[in-house]
Amino acid sequence: MRRLILKPAPTMNPTIPCITPSTLRHGQSFESFVVSPPNALAVADAYAVAGAPGMGFNPLFIYGDHDAGKTHLLRAIYRQAVEIRPNTKIFLVECRTPPTDLRCLHDADILLLDDADLLSRAECKEILVIIQAMLKSRKQVVLSSVGLPTKLLVLDANGFLLKRAVISPLISSRPANIH
Repeated sequence: MRRLILKPAPTMNPTIPCITPSTLRHGQSFESFVVSPPNALAVADAYAVAGAPGMGFNPLFIYGDHDAGKTHLLRAIYRQAVEIRPNTKIFLVECRTPPTDLRCLHDADILLLDDADLLSRAECKEILVIIQAMLKSRKQVVLSSVGLPTKLLVLDANGFLLKRAVISPLISSRPANIH
């Protein structure tokens, strides 16, 4: 059985595995992200979220092809938000593996869901409840995925997420590999 990897900011319970800006992969910041015309909007939206979480672009969906830089942007948001507000409770959730217990996410000020398109239907139901509660409390939610996370959006029967969402496509600036 797969497990969801929860990575809270250091202000959370020390028994939960956590990352800090210093343990993020070197260079995963806004300064090291290569901005090009196709991805400038997604980068600007991510930067705005890091500077003023919960204030504007909420929830923010960042989607694009594999290796377009979605994880890099989520980690840049994490790093920037912690630098600006060191006591901010941030969870970076890597959705490549399903959750075992998501109750701790209710305490987050910022929730970053990487690869949200990989969540199962059951996981989406649980995450959706958390996201809706966070949005009602003006806490920031950012989701990344290859394409829109349709399982999550389909379960959102009243359209709560899409009515509020800012959707930013992230288009890779790398040339395509031609074989």
